[in-house]
Amino acid sequence: MADMTLQSDRDKQLTRDELESLLEKLGVSVETAKDEYRSRVESFNKLTLWQDQHNNQIAQLSVS
Repeated sequence: MADMTLQSDRDKQLTRDELESLLEKLGVSVETAKDEYRSRVESFNKLTLWQDQHNNQIAQLSVS
């Protein structure tokens, strides 16, 4: 069952050519898409770090 799910997930992934073709149809350059992706990953990582720090502060306050 898990093998079928993994195969299904792989089937849903776009190939590089399909992705580039879709971006072209949308009028977005590959570099712009990469930059946007990197920016979103950075923002997500910063948010995750902030949440971890915030949770640690709460944990320290609840211990004392």
